[in-house]
Parts: sequence; structure tokens; C-alpha cells
Amino acid sequence: MKQAIKFAFSPAQKRQIAAVAAGAGMLAASSMASAAATPIDITDVLSVLAAAVITVTSVCAAGLSIVVVVKVFKYVRSAF
Repeated sequence: MKQAIKFAFSPAQKRQIAAVAAGAGMLAASSMASAAATPIDITDVLSVLAAAVITVTSVCAAGLSIVVVVKVFKYVRSAF
């Protein structure tokens, strides 16, 4: 049987926890605001991804063509 863990904080501890949580929230909000102000250059990443898409497409096309050639060969062989 599982028992729930109960935390008993005094009113002074609750005020301290609330103050720490509020400070952490303000710190996170200020860091997010400063991060949004600096743009990140992602053109290099996008060019690498575009090259990867071309490579993956050509490999997949080659694999699919091999499957098609094998199926056609089996079909033609069974016809005669």
C-alpha cells in the first residue's frame, strides 16, 4: 500500500519558498527577454540540412529502384 508523502512547512518556511520561487521566476523571465533580443544566425544549419535532404532523397530513390527492379524481374521470370 502506497502512502502519500506529506510535507509540513511552517508559515515562515512557506514565505521563504514563495520568495525564492518569485526570484527564480523573475530571473528566468529576464534571461528569456535578453535571449529573445539577440538573433541567432541559422543559415549555415539550414544549408547543411538542405544538403542532407538531397543526399537522403537520392539514397532512398536508389533503394526503391532496386526493389522495383527485383519485383519486375520476378514478374517477367514467372511469365515465361
